[in-house]
Amino acid sequence: MRTFKRVSIVMALLAALSMLALIPAQAQDAMAEKVVCDADLILSLYTAEYHFDYAAVYDAVVAAGGSPGFDLAGFDHGQFTPLFDSMMGMMQEDMSMGMMDADAMTALVGMMSMSMDDMSTSMMESMGDMDMSMYTTLTTADMMDEPAECAALRGNLRQFYIALAYSSGMMDAM
Repeated sequence: MRTFKRVSIVMALLAALSMLALIPAQAQDAMAEKVVCDADLILSLYTAEYHFDYAAVYDAVVAAGGSPGFDLAGFDHGQFTPLFDSMMGMMQEDMSMGMMDADAMTALVGMMSMSMDDMSTSMMESMGDMDMSMYTTLTTADMMDEPAECAALRGNLRQFYIALAYSSGMMDAM
């Protein structure tokens, strides 16, 4: 009878220890689900969100049926996580930092809802008869072999910054 008790206790302890061994594995799996991009891209995301309400624009575009090719919550912020966490505590309910008025938000959401080609065409048309042939066409800096979500975020942020620059320029010209 004593042997049976000892064997039962040992079996129970082994079962408990094996369950504890699974907890770190599950935590690692949860961490692995986040997409890891380069530091420059994540800092660009932080700047866009903190200073220019990118998250609110992103949410509005997605709510209108847009599909940017990534989930904004799916990125690993790495060593910048404390910055993002602090920013999240300051955001309003609509994921906005309150930096943009309604007209600017509407204009940006409209431009971000277009394809990059359509947005570029629209912007060139809005410049009227300006001769752009004297300016160098700059190339984009894409990363080879990065996860598809990172490439999509990079392209979406590029479009956001271009839309922001042009919409600011157009508002300043008025």
